[in-house]
Order: sequence, then structure tokens, then C-alpha cells
Amino acid sequence: MTRRHYLTVGVVVAAVSAGGAVMAPVAVAGDYDIYNCPSANGSTSAGAWAAVADPSNSFSNRQVCPTPGDPNADWIGFSTASMNPSTAATEVLTVPAGSSITVTHVKVWWRLAQQTSGSSTFGEVDSDGAKSAIYFTPHDSTGTPDDVALSSTTKQLKLQLDCGTNSTASPCQFGSNPVPIEQIFGVQTTLHSDAAPVGQITGGTLTYGGPRSGTQTVAVHTTSAESGVAKLEVLLDGQVVGTDDYSASPSLCPHASFAACRSAVDDTVSANTAAVPDGPHTMLVRVTDTAGNITMVSGGQVTTANPFVAGPVDRGPPNGSPASDHATLTLATRRTLRAGFGKRALLRGRLANEAGRPIAGATLDVYTQVLSPGAPYRLLGHVLSGGDGGYRVVVPAGPSRHLLIGYRSHLNDVKPTALAEATETVPAAAKLTPVPRHVRNGQRVVFRGHLLGGFVPASGKAVEVQVKIGRTWRDILSTRSDRHGLFKAGYRFTRTHARVTYRFRAVIRTDSDYPYTDGRSNIARVRLN
Repeated sequence: MTRRHYLTVGVVVAAVSAGGAVMAPVAVAGDYDIYNCPSANGSTSAGAWAAVADPSNSFSNRQVCPTPGDPNADWIGFSTASMNPSTAATEVLTVPAGSSITVTHVKVWWRLAQQTSGSSTFGEVDSDGAKSAIYFTPHDSTGTPDDVALSSTTKQLKLQLDCGTNSTASPCQFGSNPVPIEQIFGVQTTLHSDAAPVGQITGGTLTYGGPRSGTQTVAVHTTSAESGVAKLEVLLDGQVVGTDDYSASPSLCPHASFAACRSAVDDTVSANTAAVPDGPHTMLVRVTDTAGNITMVSGGQVTTANPFVAGPVDRGPPNGSPASDHATLTLATRRTLRAGFGKRALLRGRLANEAGRPIAGATLDVYTQVLSPGAPYRLLGHVLSGGDGGYRVVVPAGPSRHLLIGYRSHLNDVKPTALAEATETVPAAAKLTPVPRHVRNGQRVVFRGHLLGGFVPASGKAVEVQVKIGRTWRDILSTRSDRHGLFKAGYRFTRTHARVTYRFRAVIRTDSDYPYTDGRSNIARVRLN
């Protein structure tokens, strides 16, 4: 695809998106190409080309290329037996109203018929009503296309066969039966646009608070009203750490109409935080449209803290066979694992080189980070990849945490070549004991409990005590544990006169400073009367 970019020096405009991110459109306008019909880059679309013909003529128009079921119908255009003088058979491309797009150049593979009698025919390329090129008939440029430069302000392009007027103003005759008179086998049109795309960061793990490590994500919503969105890049302090490039995908960027790529994109870009030094960084998302216009979307400040410490300059022996600096680590399990309290979790995946071949016998580093603010990464241990590149990590029982697996292509490397990341979520648990277990109406019971698993904040943790009434659990007491996880709460029975056994439990709900999800205690029974 031909692209010519022009840098316009001027004032950079800043605007605030709905999500609060600053969007800075950078004035970089450029050209981009679209292709229609097979001779133009193998296109199978007629795009925005439309047929226009004088109603006084009896034309047959073909507007699909190639036509399904007809291997010879790889063109758009017109067929007829004759056409009236001073009329034309025209294929026209019109820029959408209100758009900054202009048509600057065209290459056309076409065949134009010559009349057998009557007035003379000729072909022309018309730019906003002005003739940019004229061709005598018969004309055939199906081997080498006609290459025509247009006015830089062109908004409408016409490819047409004209019937002139001779001294008797007779029709242009092509035979007794209709024959193709204008056949367009391919058109490569160069367009110019200077409308910047619009972008907004909508989420992703890199936007979360606290230090981030390994592969993180950035969710982006972006639109390009004219040429379409071609590429998204995540930058930390100006260094690209993640890219989603759609320009080479025929399905995402067919280059068949004015919007050569998708006009609106919602995507999640993976970003490798290990590509930059640990510490605070300014995050930007660079949105590039098909014409080369760029918008920078601010993501604010993020902090990276990867657990792999610096090593010696000597890289040491290769890690695995065949070791690779371009290896990939994939997960065969879900990125979010749910383990029961006190239960182990299993993480499986595969290590391969850039060609997809397994890397066998490689030592992989396994790190964990408890899901508490400021918690560091700690080395859990090492595992070896098997002959098929597969690896298996048995994660011992513990709290909710990040799991990070790193592959270093040489055993003394400073940073990992490849990373795989998962999150393990574990529900909270507690032990609840009522004292006494048998009371009468009017007496008091004290519930004593202990949060299991540790990692209780210094300020303690909120706990609710519930009773089951019928099929519904209802909150009856609220209390807070101490920093060791111990708690107690008292309840006096005042309205129960029958002999009954109540069931109680403690409920612990999710908090950002407590590395467990919603959980509960054992069920404790209290008999009354």
C-alpha cells in the first residue's frame, strides 16, 4: 500500500474525552489507497463506485466484481448496442459530504470499445467536471494501468465512455446486439485525509492502582470517521510496549472504500511492562488511522515493578532446547483461577519458540504477589518444561494472588524473554464458635471467631454474623476483627419462647486491602429453651 505522509507544523489541539483522558490530535495528514475489482491488488469489491447513465440510452450495467458464478465477470461497467450522441456511460466515485477526504491520484485497468458506425467514442477521466485525461478508442490498459494525477481538491472522480457528435448527430453504434463498451477491471484510488482519529482509554489492568508487572492490558475505544483505525500502540515514557496493528488484515482493513479500515474499534491491547525499567512512567496510547493521522491519548502515571532482579553481564548457558530470545509462554488454563480456601491450584501452559516449536528442559521462574496494596513479588520456585514444551505449576494453598511465570532464554539474563500471567482468587474463611451453645430466652450468647489464612489488615477486618430464618440468611450483628483475625460479638434472645435450634455463620466480604474474595465460616448451632 502506497502512503505519502506530510507533517503539518502548527498548534496541537487538546480535548478532554468522556473518560477524562486527554486526547492530543497530532497534525500528521497523509494519503492512503483503496482498491476495487481484481486487477487492483486482487480486490473483490466495487466499493463506493456507482453507475450513472443517461436515461435515454438502453444500457446494461454490471456493478459487482467478480460476479458470483461467472468467472469471466471480473469487471464493472456497461454493455449496449448503441448510445445517443453527447451522452456517456459513467462510473463515479463521490467523496462523502462534509468529509475532508480528497481524491489525488487514480490508476485504472479498463477496456473501452470503439463504435462500428455513427459518432465517435472516447474515454475520459473526469475530476470535478474537468477532464484530467482523454483516451481514443478502442482503448485497453488491462495490462498496464492508466496512471492519472488529479487536482488535490478533487471531490468527485468519473471514469466514463463518451459518445461524441458527428455532423449528422448520429448514435454511436456497437453492433446489432449489446456488447461490453466500458469494462473496468481494477481501480487503485489514492485518497487524502487530515481528520484525526478520536480515542479514549476505557479500562484494562495497566490502569489499576499499585505497581504493575508482566503483561498487562489497556482497553481502548477509538473512532476514525474518515480513513478508519489502522493501529493502536501503548507507550510508556515514549517506548512502545504493546501494539495491535490491523493494517495487514484483509478482514479488518479491506481498503475497499473511503473507510479503508474499521471506523470504530473497541480493543484490549497487551502491554509488556518488563520492556521498561521499574518505576513510574507516563502512559500514552497512540491511535493511528489509515491516512497516518495520529492522536495521543493520555493514560496518566503508572508504576512498573517486575520481580526479576539484575544479573551479571554474562548471559550464561542457553535455557532449554532450542533456547530462543523470541519465545512465547502460553496458558492452557484460564487466566483467572478460582481455588477453594486451603486448596491448591493448578496452572498449565506451553513454552515455544517463534516458529511454534516446543522448548524442552527450560527452567521457568514462578513468582507470586499477594493481592494486597504494596505487596512484593516473591519467588515461589522453579519448574521445568517438558519435551512438548508443556509446563505444570502446582500452586500451594494461600490467599488470592497474582501468578507470574517467566522464561529467560539464558540462565543469567537480567529480564525474562517471555511472561505468562494469571490471577488466583480464593474465598475468605473463618471459624465461628458460640458460647454457650444452649441458652434460654432472655439469655445472651457470645460468638467468638477467627479469620483463617492470615493477611489481616492492621486495622482489622469487618465481619457480619448471620442467622438463617427459613431459607434466608439475615445479618444480625456487625463486628470487626483485630489484626490477628480474632473477633467476637454478643446477641441476646428476647422473642423466642419455643424450643428451637438456630443456625449462625460469619460472612466476610471482599475488601481491597484483604486478599480474599467473599467467604463465610462454618455453620454454628445454638439451641434455645
